[in-house]
Amino acid sequence: AVCCVVVAVLAALVASSPTKGWSGRSLSLLDP
Repeated sequence: AVCCVVVAVLAALVASSPTKGWSGRSLSLLDP
């Protein structure tokens, strides 16, 4: 359950701050 929450928070951070390097990598995986 906790892991799911962490994943959801990370997803929210990626969506809110796509300018970060690691976020850019995540976005590239979702939309290459």
